[in-house]
Amino acid sequence: MSISQEFSSIRASFGRMQYKVHKAILKKPPVIEDIKLLIISCNSNVKAKLAECNDISSVVHVIEGECSLTDIELLETVVEEFEVTEAERYIEQYKKELEESCHSLSVDLCLKEKFDAVNTSPSVKCETVSYIFDWRPDEKELKDIADILAKTSGKLVEIQFINTGN
Repeated sequence: MSISQEFSSIRASFGRMQYKVHKAILKKPPVIEDIKLLIISCNSNVKAKLAECNDISSVVHVIEGECSLTDIELLETVVEEFEVTEAERYIEQYKKELEESCHSLSVDLCLKEKFDAVNTSPSVKCETVSYIFDWRPDEKELKDIADILAKTSGKLVEIQFINTGN
């Protein structure tokens, strides 16, 4: 439970970054067909979602939906391609905050310690780190948490939950 606040803080930073980038894009909006074409070129899976978008704001919402705490590449691509210089600052600031949070989390969880390899098979190089939570995040938070833990540990992550009720 003690790291729950750390993840909430990272998510809040992510949300603030998205908000500021969204506003910066709206100040100097690209032609809607150009931004849609770029996004589809990067990720054809969002073609149907973009077909429903009638303004830049709804297009940016689609972009934001494709991003996660650790993967903002699509948003970065749009900002870079359409030269939204104000937004670049917000993205860099977020990436720095994310890196610092991951480092802090890594230290808190002692992830720099060496783990003993499983004795059953010396050829197995993969290590799995299991985390046991006494709280249950929603599905989106759980994905973000798993991404952050995998990034900080460099290992396969398994998350288990314990029941804190009687």
